[in-house]
Amino acid sequence: MRTFNLKSLLLAICLLSASFTGLKAQKIYFWLDAGAKVSAGSGMLYNNNLINDRSIDPAFASVYGFGGKFGFNFGQFHAITVDALYSSVSQTNGLVDDGIPLTERKVSFNAVDFYGMYRYNRNLNYVELGVKYSLYQRFLQTIDGGTANLADDLYVDNMLSPVLGFGYYMFNADSFTANLGFRLSYGINDILSEQGAQTAAFTSPIEYDTYATTNPAFFEVVLELNFGLGQYAKSVCGKRASFMSL
Repeated sequence: MRTFNLKSLLLAICLLSASFTGLKAQKIYFWLDAGAKVSAGSGMLYNNNLINDRSIDPAFASVYGFGGKFGFNFGQFHAITVDALYSSVSQTNGLVDDGIPLTERKVSFNAVDFYGMYRYNRNLNYVELGVKYSLYQRFLQTIDGGTANLADDLYVDNMLSPVLGFGYYMFNADSFTANLGFRLSYGINDILSEQGAQTAAFTSPIEYDTYATTNPAFFEVVLELNFGLGQYAKSVCGKRASFMSL
């Protein structure tokens, strides 16, 4: 009479289960990805005095950037992402009189932007919420298309901005994904330094009765290309959890 080998039977069940269920045969605790990002958009260095002044024709700013992203994904729906992007911004304000342009002032600068975001994924869509910390570089001011003057002393060195984003996954193949998203950000502090505020650098030569802060507010379209790095998972057959490349 043959002895019934319970251990062999359990092993066979595990192997059959793995062959039919694929990824479901593993309990994934978390997985990591990294990617490249490009962004472009518009917005404004928002100053309430300029917006309400009919003699000013403020143009929307142009914004574009590029950089990378690292993601820590846990569970089916949750992720924490860290981004670093190098961006450029420019905006032109025109002074007009009865619709006739009188003078133009252009402000441009660069920034290194660090994002810390929580992302919720569901049904190929996502929504994200977090903060952006910007390190500003090389502020330039140009009047009527003339020589650009360095104006770093008139503006702050950094800015903290809350960020809201949403998007969808356009393409998914093995460990590669491509998604298109949108982000809204608003700087919580005045972009002018103490010296810039005293001289009203952003609104001069116009003088107003009360001072209004100038806050960067942007809307950007973001393309993200992600590559899976690996996952920490455990087999349903009871093997020890381990990190595996994707």
